Amino acid sequence: MAPPADTRIAVTTTGFRLVADGAKPFRQYHFLLSANGSTHAVGGRFSVLEKSLRDKTDPDWSAASSAYFPSFGFFSDMIHNEANVQSRAEDLRAYLDRLLNLPDEGRLVSSAAFHTRALGLNASDAFTQVLKAIGTERRRRADAARAAAAAEQAAILKQQHDDCAFAQTFNSRLAYANMPPGGLTTITFPRPMTFELRNRMWGWGDARIKGPGGLPWFHMQRTNASLFGELFKNANFVITTMSGEPLLMLQERFRWMNYEYDLFRVDPRTHAAIPVCKIVRSWTMFAITDVYNITLFGPGIHGACPVQCAGRWPNRFTLHTNGAGAAQVNKRIFALMDTYHVEVAAGSDVLLYLGIACAIDRIHHEVEDERNRRR
Repeated sequence: MAPPADTRIAVTTTGFRLVADGAKPFRQYHFLLSANGSTHAVGGRFSVLEKSLRDKTDPDWSAASSAYFPSFGFFSDMIHNEANVQSRAEDLRAYLDRLLNLPDEGRLVSSAAFHTRALGLNASDAFTQVLKAIGTERRRRADAARAAAAAEQAAILKQQHDDCAFAQTFNSRLAYANMPPGGLTTITFPRPMTFELRNRMWGWGDARIKGPGGLPWFHMQRTNASLFGELFKNANFVITTMSGEPLLMLQERFRWMNYEYDLFRVDPRTHAAIPVCKIVRSWTMFAITDVYNITLFGPGIHGACPVQCAGRWPNRFTLHTNGAGAAQVNKRIFALMDTYHVEVAAGSDVLLYLGIACAIDRIHHEVEDERNRRR
């Protein structure tokens, strides 16, 4: 990050004089450094500037000062060709500007060795004190920025833990406190939330669901799993809290060329399964991508409305309701297990769209297995 404007050191070119009173003519380049109302002139022939500015012996700026230094230009006339001379002068000016305004928290401009050898300053020179003050201010601001970033990160981590804790208790403690029997509620947040779905190895469809910050939020468990894996169709899954409280049931209904899923919320008081969503994969002979029809049931809080799908599962697959984006799914490539990232939009029902993503993933795998069996 570049230094703020009030701590920036300006560099301007004041001349590139031709010196021809010796055995070999050369150019002298002159620059004016300006900061906080003070100025200082520096300059010399190219070889002298290179030696002082690209000092390799001082660790304070040896690495930084080597970068971007103009090339020597062995095959170009840098003495009499004015265009080349002007270009070199601008390159030197730009190099000085970068060097004096490095995002190094003021270490270079505070270096006594840099003042003495690179800029030709004495310890008592007023401009030296200006540079040191600028270095101190840059360091103070960098420290303040780090402290602010650390505080922001701490706030984010606390929010992530608070959200995760809320997800573990909302169903039984808060969400249904004033809901009539059979009523529907949602778990929503005023910010986008990104979740990771990862199928468990040898889990017969089981998955673990992590929320923001990699915190464990939910489990997806198959309730009629068997040692024969996919032999038994019409599996039933339940998404639970980390303590095992059931939140959402997913019932698949797979028949020849027909793939459906019904989603039910679980009332924590009666344990009744309340229908909230139906997912149907439409069979089309010439479709390039799978087509899913998703309907939300009313008269609950979701309202009776369809969910529109766009994209091709499982990458950049989006879900929309009433024209507004609700969730997007992306599969992580080069993973040992199927891993998906589901970003749920602010204000959208986290549990609902995680359930939809899990259901479509199950349908997609069954369709792919059927295609492979036919080959």
